[in-house]
Amino acid sequence: MTDTVPDGPTDPRLTVVAEDEESTTIVPQPGYVVPPMPSAPSAPPAAPEPPGGRVYSTGERSHHSDPPEAAGRGRTTVADEVVDRVVEKIVSLVADQVAGARGVHAGGADDAAGPVSVQLDGDQAVIDITLQVEFGHPLHEVVENVRGAVISQVERLLGLTVTEVNILVAEVTFDPAP
Repeated sequence: MTDTVPDGPTDPRLTVVAEDEESTTIVPQPGYVVPPMPSAPSAPPAAPEPPGGRVYSTGERSHHSDPPEAAGRGRTTVADEVVDRVVEKIVSLVADQVAGARGVHAGGADDAAGPVSVQLDGDQAVIDITLQVEFGHPLHEVVENVRGAVISQVERLLGLTVTEVNILVAEVTFDPAP
């Protein structure tokens, strides 16, 4: 053990055995156990990447790409009427984007329900759609593309589990798309 104090050991239970210009050899008195030398402070471990995303620097603050875990810190309730309107909008947008779909059909089998209806059971939804399809497109492909896109968007935007999307093709239009 080396003592860096020039005038000898600082603990009386230690004895100087040999001394030269560069170092001092010190031994403990009988029965004394020398505690281990403190190690040099280690560098702090690198911060792990946050789960689910990177940390983006925004000047003086850091922002995680995912929001902090907020589950269990409150309850969110979305009114059924809002869910109905959002699903109607999603169906309308999807029907405009899927090749061969010409939009919802206003005169559906159940005119009172309208072209889109949603039945909610907790966080599960069943969606009924009355659709117009353009002539010349395979009906089964158009319907499956609309169904897949509606399921994907409703689950992503509303957090619901879509158990069914029932589509009634109420009209095949021969008019060219605008």
